[in-house]
Amino acid sequence: MYGSDISSHPDHRILYVATKLYDARKALAVKLNLRRIIAGARLFNYCENAKKLFKI
Repeated sequence: MYGSDISSHPDHRILYVATKLYDARKALAVKLNLRRIIAGARLFNYCENAKKLFKI
């Protein structure tokens, strides 16, 4: 199973929305008897720093 970018707005983090989404994804992987979850994410503020990193 592939997954990416589970996050929530800072005002709603106390509700543990991202944790609940991750737990649901994990439960689905177990239910489907999948061997692993492969996840990826974007770097925070990447768009603001890409030019510095790659000298574009």
